[in-house]
Amino acid sequence: MNIPESPARQKWRQIIRRQQSSGLGVAEFCRNQMIPPSSFFGWRRKLTHSQAATFVEATLAPRPAGIELRLRGGRRLLLCRGFDRELLAEALAALEAIPRHSEPGEPA
Repeated sequence: MNIPESPARQKWRQIIRRQQSSGLGVAEFCRNQMIPPSSFFGWRRKLTHSQAATFVEATLAPRPAGIELRLRGGRRLLLCRGFDRELLAEALAALEAIPRHSEPGEPA
């Protein structure tokens, strides 16, 4: 059962994503948007902790070409020998930014 996210959480997730994609530091972004940095950091911490609490264990399946990470929702990530670690960090950040939807049988 999916429980809808509160409007405040949705709003702050969007603000945090906008800051991340803006190329600006938090202080400058908040100044430009007239957002108190304390609110930004508080919501970022709250949303990060709520995501961490719902992180799912990935199963590793060895493959001849490397390792495949199977994530919730059918997402898969194939790591080949000699993979680019920066690219992996970017891919994981992008996956973490995607709103989480509960799978049947999972706690919301």
